[in-house]
Amino acid sequence: MKRFQLLTAIMFLLYGSAAAQSEGFLKLYAEAGQALSDGQMGITTTQLSGKMLQEVMPVKANEKFNVINRIDHIRQVKFTPQADKALFEKFELMATAQEGIYEQMSQINEDGQKIQVFKAPYGTLKSEYLVLISKDNACLVCDITGNISMKDIMGMLYGK
Repeated sequence: MKRFQLLTAIMFLLYGSAAAQSEGFLKLYAEAGQALSDGQMGITTTQLSGKMLQEVMPVKANEKFNVINRIDHIRQVKFTPQADKALFEKFELMATAQEGIYEQMSQINEDGQKIQVFKAPYGTLKSEYLVLISKDNACLVCDITGNISMKDIMGMLYGK
């Protein structure tokens, strides 16, 4: 009985920590959705589950070790040049906060484009990657969760 209680407590803690890891992102993602509801132009939100990715990319999903099979969710917020960038700046502040959960893994500046990749733990064996991309006046925030690595993220960004 004690063993069951201990296992239950551990699973609850792991589940709680996994869900809490992306809480800041999910709050800002919801804020982007509200901005759309309020009629703000130039923002697009997208959410895809890993199962959806597997269905739309069946050839890749049939490859046993393909990253598609290890993604839980991809959530994006796209800002066109006409969009108010205040929300994008909130994403940047959340990612770079000293007391935050994210660790900056890379920053690449090339041809006026800036790509920043941040990582946060997301439970056992899983990670959350927050990717911020900006060029000129257009921006993209992408949050990817699952059993993925920095190598997987770089492969998605650069097709390697």
